[in-house]
Amino acid sequence: MATVQGEDIKLENQGQQSLPKPPDSSTSIEDILAKKGVISSEQVAFVKAEAKRRQESTEKVIGL
Repeated sequence: MATVQGEDIKLENQGQQSLPKPPDSSTSIEDILAKKGVISSEQVAFVKAEAKRRQESTEKVIGL
């Protein structure tokens, strides 16, 4: 129950889908992209290796 300008309003989930949970903060962007099918597992391995080689973040290697 919520109050808006002095009126009580009952808040219910009326068959609506709940919002998706945000990704775990420990989940890397390349893992999220792979899970969504945007990049392959080989590309994930390349991004991680290249980030390590360059000593930069994976986001910078991807170009975000």
